[in-house]
Amino acid sequence: MSVRPSKTEPVSRFVSLLSRSSSRLWLVAWSAGVVLTAVAYLLPGTGPPGEYQADKIIHVIVFAALGMPLRAAAPRLQGFAWLAAVNVALAVVLEIAQSFLPGREFALLDIAANLVGLGTGIAAGVRMRKAADRWRCTSATTWGGVTSWRPTRAK
Repeated sequence: MSVRPSKTEPVSRFVSLLSRSSSRLWLVAWSAGVVLTAVAYLLPGTGPPGEYQADKIIHVIVFAALGMPLRAAAPRLQGFAWLAAVNVALAVVLEIAQSFLPGREFALLDIAANLVGLGTGIAAGVRMRKAADRWRCTSATTWGGVTSWRPTRAK
């Protein structure tokens, strides 16, 4: 007789990824994202062409990806505010630094796109964190080698 995993198991795994104990994992992921973004932004003469301002979409996507894990990386408001400030500074400093590189240029619209992406990512991350906080995995049952989580909605 085989036991099928509970339909709520994916939700439980998602909740456990956003738990306070996994904040170091998210901080490492955010740090790696910052390093990769800095390297990509500071390579001379690379990047998408600026025709039709299509590069702004990439700016939004990259900084949304940097903003999304902030709430999971910093469960406390003070740490969250500090990481958000670092991201805002990064959005501005990287764009200014591009003005000193051959084949790259400074644009205020790029900074605006970075900040829009950052705000979008932070909003999505906060929403995901709130959704995860509503679910608490109160018990797990292992039977036949399958772990079944029983989430209960927090009140």
